[in-house]
Amino acid sequence: MLRKLIVTVGAAALTSLLGMAGVQAASIVNSNHDLTTGAITDVCVFCHTPHNTAAPATLPVPLWNRNAADTATFTMYSSTSLDMVIASQPQGVSAACLSCHDGVTAYDSLINQSGIVLPDVMGATDTKAVGRSGDLSDDHPISITYSVGTGTGQDPEFIAASVGHVGALPLFRAAGVTTGDGDQVECSTCHNVHDPAIDPFLRISNSASALCTTCHVK
Repeated sequence: MLRKLIVTVGAAALTSLLGMAGVQAASIVNSNHDLTTGAITDVCVFCHTPHNTAAPATLPVPLWNRNAADTATFTMYSSTSLDMVIASQPQGVSAACLSCHDGVTAYDSLINQSGIVLPDVMGATDTKAVGRSGDLSDDHPISITYSVGTGTGQDPEFIAASVGHVGALPLFRAAGVTTGDGDQVECSTCHNVHDPAIDPFLRISNSASALCTTCHVK
C-alpha cells in the first residue's frame, strides 16, 4: 500500500511539472513510446525519475532519467542555402531524444532503475534511429536558431516567430540557458513525445504540408 501511495504521489507531481513545462497531458500507454515489458509496468521510468536526475543544464527535460546518447559526435545537417545558425552538435531537448534514437544507446541506459533489462536497441538500419551511425546530415536540422529577417544568421523565407513559438509549434531554449524565451528548433518543435494521436507523434497534422508551412514560406 505504501509503495502504491508513493508511486501515485510521484506520478501526480510529475504530471504537474510536465504541465507547467507546457507539455500536453496525453497518454503514451500502448504507443510506440510505451516501453513496458514483463514485470516492468512503469511507463514513465524509461524517461523520467523523481530523484537524482540528469544535469538539467545539459539535458533540460523535466526529471530526465536517461544517459546522454552513446554516439560521441554527430554529423549535423548542412546546406549552402542554410542561413540560420545551427549548433555543432545536438543540444537541449534534441540531445535527450537521441538518447534513444541514435541507433546505439540501449533503451535501458537509465540513471535510476538501471537494473531493468531491455536488450533491444534501435539498430543502424532502423528508420526510427534518426541519428544512426552519428549521421544527422539527412534529417531536418535541429538545434538551429530560428531567426527571420536579413543579415548573417537570418532568413527571410520563414514565418516570423511569436514569443517562444511559431504558430502552434514551440521553440526551445539552448542548452545551458535557463531564462528568457526559447528560439531553438529542436525535435520537440514538431513532435510531442507524449501524444501519439497524430503519427509519428506530430504536434499538428501535416496534411497539405500544414506542419511544414507553419514555419516555411511556400
